Amino acid sequence: MATAKKAAKPAAKTPAVKKKATKPAVKKKAAKPAVKKKAVAPAAKKKASRPAVKKKAATSAARKAPAAKKKASSSASSARLKSLQSSINTLKKQVASLKEEVRSANKRADALSKLASKRGAAVAKFLGGWDRKANAAAVKSAKPKKKTK
Repeated sequence: MATAKKAAKPAAKTPAVKKKATKPAVKKKAAKPAVKKKAVAPAAKKKASRPAVKKKAATSAARKAPAAKKKASSSASSARLKSLQSSINTLKKQVASLKEEVRSANKRADALSKLASKRGAAVAKFLGGWDRKANAAAVKSAKPKKKTK
Protein backbone atom coordinates (compact mmCIF):
# COMPACT_ATOMS: atom_id res chain seq x y z
CA MET A 1 0.00 0.00 0.00
CA ALA A 2 2.78 2.40 0.79
CA THR A 3 4.31 1.87 -2.64
CA ALA A 4 1.03 2.62 -4.39
CA LYS A 5 0.79 6.03 -2.70
CA LYS A 6 4.33 6.96 -3.71
CA ALA A 7 3.67 6.08 -7.32
CA ALA A 8 0.59 8.32 -7.37
CA LYS A 9 2.69 11.45 -6.53
CA PRO A 10 4.37 13.25 -9.44
CA ALA A 11 8.09 12.73 -9.70
CA ALA A 12 9.14 16.39 -10.15
CA LYS A 13 7.29 19.58 -9.33
CA THR A 14 7.14 22.31 -11.98
CA PRO A 15 7.50 25.94 -10.86
CA ALA A 16 4.21 27.84 -10.47
CA VAL A 17 3.73 30.12 -13.47
CA LYS A 18 0.73 32.39 -13.79
CA LYS A 19 -1.15 31.93 -17.00
CA LYS A 20 -2.53 35.01 -18.72
CA ALA A 21 -6.23 35.05 -19.40
CA THR A 22 -7.00 35.00 -23.08
CA LYS A 23 -10.23 35.87 -24.81
CA PRO A 24 -11.93 33.08 -26.70
CA ALA A 25 -11.61 33.41 -30.45
CA VAL A 26 -14.61 35.10 -32.05
CA LYS A 27 -15.87 33.55 -35.24
CA LYS A 28 -16.24 36.01 -38.08
CA LYS A 29 -19.61 36.17 -39.73
CA ALA A 30 -19.77 35.39 -43.39
CA ALA A 31 -20.08 38.50 -45.52
CA LYS A 32 -23.53 39.06 -46.91
CA PRO A 33 -23.75 38.79 -50.67
CA ALA A 34 -24.20 42.11 -52.43
CA VAL A 35 -27.84 42.66 -53.28
CA LYS A 36 -28.67 44.72 -56.32
CA LYS A 37 -30.92 47.61 -55.48
CA LYS A 38 -34.01 48.06 -57.57
CA ALA A 39 -34.27 51.29 -59.47
CA VAL A 40 -36.57 53.68 -57.66
CA ALA A 41 -39.27 55.24 -59.76
CA PRO A 42 -39.12 59.05 -59.89
CA ALA A 43 -41.68 60.87 -57.77
CA ALA A 44 -45.02 61.24 -59.52
CA LYS A 45 -45.99 64.76 -60.48
CA LYS A 46 -49.05 66.24 -58.88
CA LYS A 47 -52.17 66.08 -60.95
CA ALA A 48 -54.41 69.03 -61.61
CA SER A 49 -56.75 69.87 -58.79
CA ARG A 50 -59.74 68.61 -60.81
CA PRO A 51 -58.85 65.83 -63.21
CA ALA A 52 -61.03 65.28 -66.24
CA VAL A 53 -63.85 62.82 -65.67
CA LYS A 54 -63.37 59.56 -67.59
CA LYS A 55 -66.42 57.94 -69.07
CA LYS A 56 -66.98 54.33 -68.14
CA ALA A 57 -67.37 51.83 -70.90
CA ALA A 58 -70.56 49.81 -70.97
CA THR A 59 -70.07 46.52 -69.17
CA SER A 60 -71.41 43.25 -70.47
CA ALA A 61 -73.90 41.07 -68.62
CA ALA A 62 -71.19 38.47 -67.98
CA ARG A 63 -69.19 41.00 -65.98
CA LYS A 64 -72.17 42.08 -63.90
CA ALA A 65 -72.61 38.65 -62.30
CA PRO A 66 -69.60 38.92 -59.90
CA ALA A 67 -70.98 42.24 -58.70
CA ALA A 68 -73.60 40.37 -56.67
CA LYS A 69 -70.84 38.83 -54.58
CA LYS A 70 -69.28 42.23 -54.11
CA LYS A 71 -72.57 43.61 -52.80
CA ALA A 72 -72.75 40.91 -50.15
CA SER A 73 -69.22 41.58 -48.98
CA SER A 74 -69.70 45.32 -49.29
CA SER A 75 -72.81 45.17 -47.11
CA ALA A 76 -70.78 43.49 -44.37
CA SER A 77 -68.02 46.04 -44.76
CA SER A 78 -70.52 48.90 -44.83
CA ALA A 79 -72.09 47.61 -41.61
CA ARG A 80 -68.66 47.48 -40.03
CA LEU A 81 -67.94 50.96 -41.34
CA LYS A 82 -71.16 52.28 -39.78
CA SER A 83 -70.34 50.69 -36.44
CA LEU A 84 -66.85 52.22 -36.53
CA GLN A 85 -68.27 55.63 -37.40
CA SER A 86 -70.75 55.42 -34.53
CA SER A 87 -67.96 54.47 -32.12
CA ILE A 88 -65.89 57.40 -33.42
CA ASN A 89 -68.83 59.73 -32.81
CA THR A 90 -69.28 58.49 -29.24
CA LEU A 91 -65.56 58.92 -28.60
CA LYS A 92 -65.70 62.47 -29.97
CA LYS A 93 -68.58 63.22 -27.57
CA GLN A 94 -66.59 61.80 -24.66
CA VAL A 95 -63.58 63.94 -25.60
CA ALA A 96 -65.78 67.03 -25.75
CA SER A 97 -67.27 66.29 -22.31
CA LEU A 98 -63.80 65.71 -20.84
CA LYS A 99 -62.59 69.02 -22.28
CA GLU A 100 -65.57 70.75 -20.66
CA GLU A 101 -64.75 69.11 -17.33
CA VAL A 102 -61.16 70.33 -17.60
CA ARG A 103 -62.36 73.88 -18.33
CA SER A 104 -64.69 73.89 -15.32
CA ALA A 105 -61.95 72.46 -13.07
CA ASN A 106 -59.57 75.20 -14.25
CA LYS A 107 -62.20 77.84 -13.50
CA ARG A 108 -62.64 76.45 -9.99
CA ALA A 109 -58.89 76.35 -9.44
CA ASP A 110 -58.57 79.98 -10.61
CA ALA A 111 -61.37 81.07 -8.27
CA LEU A 112 -59.74 79.27 -5.35
CA SER A 113 -56.37 80.84 -6.05
CA LYS A 114 -57.95 84.31 -6.21
CA LEU A 115 -59.72 83.71 -2.90
CA ALA A 116 -56.52 82.45 -1.32
CA SER A 117 -54.56 85.47 -2.51
CA LYS A 118 -57.27 87.87 -1.25
CA ARG A 119 -57.35 86.06 2.08
CA GLY A 120 -53.55 86.19 2.32
CA ALA A 121 -53.60 89.93 1.59
CA ALA A 122 -56.28 90.51 4.25
CA VAL A 123 -54.32 88.49 6.82
CA ALA A 124 -51.12 90.40 6.02
CA LYS A 125 -52.96 93.73 6.35
CA PHE A 126 -54.46 92.72 9.70
CA LEU A 127 -51.12 91.50 11.05
CA GLY A 128 -49.39 94.68 9.84
CA GLY A 129 -51.91 96.85 11.68
CA TRP A 130 -51.69 94.64 14.74
CA ASP A 131 -47.90 94.84 14.78
CA ARG A 132 -47.97 98.62 14.42
CA LYS A 133 -50.37 98.99 17.31
CA ALA A 134 -48.43 96.56 19.49
CA ASN A 135 -45.12 98.32 18.72
CA ALA A 136 -46.64 101.74 19.41
CA ALA A 137 -48.00 100.49 22.76
CA ALA A 138 -44.63 98.98 23.67
CA VAL A 139 -42.78 102.20 22.80
CA LYS A 140 -45.28 104.26 24.78
CA SER A 141 -44.96 102.06 27.84
CA ALA A 142 -41.15 102.06 27.62
CA LYS A 143 -40.87 105.87 27.70
CA PRO A 144 -40.24 107.32 31.13
CA LYS A 145 -43.19 109.21 32.53
CA LYS A 146 -42.80 112.91 33.07
CA LYS A 147 -43.52 114.13 36.54
CA THR A 148 -46.09 116.83 36.82
CA LYS A 149 -45.92 119.49 39.50
